[in-house]
Parts: sequence; structure tokens; C-alpha cells
Amino acid sequence: MSLKQEQATINTYDRNAATWSMIHNYDLASNNFAGALTEFYGLVSDGSSVLEVGCGGGRDALELVKHYEYLGTDASAGMVESARNYVPAGEFQKCSVYDLGSLDKTFDAFWAAAILLHMPKDRIDEALQAIKSVTVSKAVGMIAIKDGDGEHFEIRQAEGMSEERLFTYWKDADFRAVLGRNAIDVISYKYIPLSQRTNWHIYLTRNRT
Repeated sequence: MSLKQEQATINTYDRNAATWSMIHNYDLASNNFAGALTEFYGLVSDGSSVLEVGCGGGRDALELVKHYEYLGTDASAGMVESARNYVPAGEFQKCSVYDLGSLDKTFDAFWAAAILLHMPKDRIDEALQAIKSVTVSKAVGMIAIKDGDGEHFEIRQAEGMSEERLFTYWKDADFRAVLGRNAIDVISYKYIPLSQRTNWHIYLTRNRT
């Protein structure tokens, strides 16, 4: 069932890419991940190679391309097209997190904001190992996920869009255990509560190997 729900999630982003990007491509420097971005800059030297997993419409890419040799990936072809239009200076490629090994390249760091929350819990290790397979030893990463328990396939009408998306929610201690068993260490952590629906766990990480 989770494979069908993952595909339905991708289909939702394909169908709504232009509208979703128009709504969500606000200034990264002033959003909820601004602090993580500043810390990321301090940990990852200018000119380093950075992989964004789940580039969406290109909001974060707009900032990251100013500092890094950047590649953005997304499982949604519609989102990749939107990102290319929004950030002409960026390089983007349609690629699922599970297929990152096909990139045939390794990166110094990765940025994964609000993407692993669409991975079912029984595939989270697969996703993290795929990221590790294309990042160097001791690579720095940024991961943002939503607080909560369990998994929920959400069907709703919102902001003029019809959405069907899989969400996976984590408690901090549980996700730290997942990171630990995948040999990923937490450098720093911040919890950002926004609403009943959205509360962020934000991790700066480093690959142990």
C-alpha cells in the first residue's frame, strides 16, 4: 500500500507543481529553515558540492546555488520543471531518493528539507542509505521532518489544489535512533512549533562514515 501512496504523493506534486511553487517559493532566508541555513553555511565551505534531496519548486535552491556546486533532485518531474524555471542557474534532475545511486557522483553535503516526511517508516533506512551512498565520509546534512506519530495518507482540498499525500511523523528520540543506526550523527537540533498540523524537527547532521 505504501508504494501506491508514495506514487500518489508524486502525482499530487506533478499535478500541482506550478501552483504549489508559486505559493511556497517564498524567501528561504526568512522562513523556518533560516537558522539551519546559516548554520549550514558555517559548516559547509563555499564551492563545496551540495545535493538537495527533494528540491520542490526551487525555493531553497535559490539560496544554495549562490554558495555551492549544486544539484537538486526530486521524484516529481513537474517540480523539477518548476525549479528549473525559478532558478535558471541551478542544475536539476528528476530522481527519487531511492535512486540517488544512479547519479554516479558523490557530494560534500546534502540538504533534505521536508522530503523524508514523505518516506514510509519501513523505507526510511533505505532512503538514508541512498543519501549516504552519494555523500562523502563526514558529509554534513540538513534534515527537516514533522513531529508526531505514525503515518497518515492525507486527502484534502487546500489552496486551490487537490492533494493526496503520504506523511510520516516522528518523535525526536525515535528519529535520532533511526539516524544512529544509519551511522549519522546529530550536530545540532532545533524544534520549531508552528501549528497543530506542522511542527518541525530540524537536524544538522554529519555522516559517521
